[in-house]
Amino acid sequence: MNIGEKKKLTGWLILLMVILGLGSVNGIAKEITRVRQLYEPYFSQYPSLAKAVLFYQCVLFGSACSALYTVWILFQRVPGTLFLARRAFVMTLVLRVIAVWSFDLLAGLPRAGRDSIGRSIIYSLIIAAYGAVWYCTGPSNGGRDCP
Repeated sequence: MNIGEKKKLTGWLILLMVILGLGSVNGIAKEITRVRQLYEPYFSQYPSLAKAVLFYQCVLFGSACSALYTVWILFQRVPGTLFLARRAFVMTLVLRVIAVWSFDLLAGLPRAGRDSIGRSIIYSLIIAAYGAVWYCTGPSNGGRDCP
């Protein structure tokens, strides 16, 4: 294969690109606006809440940018881009876990106003499992980087 020759798009790659490209950006855009609308009435009661919402939104925006970067890298389909795409995808997942935990920890809400820590743990584990499966079973990896 020549350096400039692109590999053919495969089914898993198309699915991942659609999920990351359309799903991530659409879902994150909705979440960014929803969280502000949901908590804005309580900003005066809990001063740290506005900063927590802003931090949460910024981390989610960074996650969306990382997801789009992953899609762009995957679309290139030239030798060597899979290494970069895998790292960018892991960064996307790490940012989403940080967003989930940061809001609960920075908001300063009473116990009744927060998401349960258990739900945050479950969400984090789902993200980690999804990322680990994709990272370990991706093409041209064959599980070499995983136990």
